[in-house]
Amino acid sequence: MLKSLEGRPKVVIVSKVDRFARSLSDLLRILEFLGHNGTGFISINDPGIDTTTPNGRLLLQILGAFEEFERNMINSFTKAGREKAMNKGVKFGRPALKTRNGSFIDKRKVMELKGKGLSARAIAKSMECSITPILKILKEDH
Repeated sequence: MLKSLEGRPKVVIVSKVDRFARSLSDLLRILEFLGHNGTGFISINDPGIDTTTPNGRLLLQILGAFEEFERNMINSFTKAGREKAMNKGVKFGRPALKTRNGSFIDKRKVMELKGKGLSARAIAKSMECSITPILKILKEDH
């Protein structure tokens, strides 16, 4: 919200700093832009954050640094957890193609049936699955 009262400076008011910017560098760049345009910044739910005062500017920069640190820690924990899971053999990504009864689609059999002249629809019907995974397998083979 941009607020301008006669005789008072313009001020951007937000509910929380972390909803305003994604990183400290992003936050500082936005605040620099606002400052060049004579606009202050106040966060309602982060007491003391008010760029119209020197104390508020300092507190905002400190808070922004802690928020960026927290994001970096979360990212490093996520990366470490993913690496640990991969080392244990966990597979990430889309699951393998399956038939309606839950068994995996044998790509060699699909190619064999295609080699015998069956259409994708006929292959899907004989393997009891939808045509979409059959078309995907046939497309991958080209």
